[in-house]
Amino acid sequence: MLRFPTKPWRSLVAAAILGAFVSNGYAGAFQVWEESAAGTGDYHAGGAAEADDASTEFYNPAGMTRLTQPQVSFGVAYIPLDVQFDGKIKGPGLAAGGSPTDGYIDGGTDNWVPNFHFVYPINEIVALGFGVTAPFGLKTDYPQVSPVEYAATLTKLYTINYNPNIAFQISQAFSMGVGFDALYGTANYNQAYILPTAHLNNDLSAWGYGWNMGVLYQFTPATRVGVSYRSKIVFNGTGTSTETAGFGTPTSSNLKATLNLPATTTFSLYSDVTDRWAVLSSIYYTQWSVFQSINLQNLAGIPAFADVNDVMNYKNSWNLVLGTHYKITKKWMLKWAIAWDQTPTQLGYRDIRLPDGDRYVLAAGAHWQITERTGWDLGYAHFFTGIVNVDSTLSSAPTTELGTAKNNTNVIGTQLTINL
Repeated sequence: MLRFPTKPWRSLVAAAILGAFVSNGYAGAFQVWEESAAGTGDYHAGGAAEADDASTEFYNPAGMTRLTQPQVSFGVAYIPLDVQFDGKIKGPGLAAGGSPTDGYIDGGTDNWVPNFHFVYPINEIVALGFGVTAPFGLKTDYPQVSPVEYAATLTKLYTINYNPNIAFQISQAFSMGVGFDALYGTANYNQAYILPTAHLNNDLSAWGYGWNMGVLYQFTPATRVGVSYRSKIVFNGTGTSTETAGFGTPTSSNLKATLNLPATTTFSLYSDVTDRWAVLSSIYYTQWSVFQSINLQNLAGIPAFADVNDVMNYKNSWNLVLGTHYKITKKWMLKWAIAWDQTPTQLGYRDIRLPDGDRYVLAAGAHWQITERTGWDLGYAHFFTGIVNVDSTLSSAPTTELGTAKNNTNVIGTQLTINL
């Protein structure tokens, strides 16, 4: 019988967004902040309070009441990800000392994250909104012929969120909004067996449902604060697990898995300090502790591990952002931001599919008001992560990874906003 020294169930945590990326192209773990490419230049500082374009329907639906006419925005973020691992893969079927990489092995990918937002004010009191975004995702791609192929080759997850919202102006200073999330996701996995050459592919898909809400309070004409919340979403995925051993007929099974996606709370401030300068800040709190394990049931060709419960042991995490805007003219505005983003992963459970670490972010961008009705944004962000220790010895998986990972990630975002 073939011995299987890999972690196929981790395909559910390695993921991608309508194009995909890995641990440092976004928020901690596989959460994505690029729901508005216009926010790349200030790293989404003030996301729940700024409310100056249609993307507010995602960050805080209460902000939709600030828009006085129908507006649509659409954009894309490009995320070239470079992630490399150096260390050893240990497990059944491998040498006693493990399989060394003898240098860093690249698992990076090129990724595209699009978004769409639409807001329609019914009157001065009620506004409707709708968005199509990708709030979670990840993709890594390690070579099929390398020491790490026994732990991971191609891993990805696509998610797309359909989000209708409604907002109400309760008073001159206070508004609130609420929305519904219908999130569709597909997970795909490739990896190698120990000799003779064999591969296991896991394909899963599922719908998950949740809700979001927010409030916005205008303290003065220059200063406002916003608080928003997006609920936890549970995926009960189904699909196919296929074993291809390089000879004979492939074997398949009906695969099932469960994945919990965390709730997020956002606190934001926006303040016009002068006619030209504005200060923005946000605190994002993500309840990753719901993501304690992944249960993958009925894997093909692996009787010993037909049902697997892989321990992830994620912790709740924070993302702190401080930004500023400077209006050069009525048509041009510059943006800057600094941020600290905490990883939810913990040493002892961190593997090469998600070699995530705490990071600092520097971002810069510009807004050009092309016409009275049309605006264009361009932004850039760089993530400083450094060397991350990889150690999955406490994950209860048959194969573990020990070593270090290097992550180099940039985000380039562009967006067009049109008043209809």
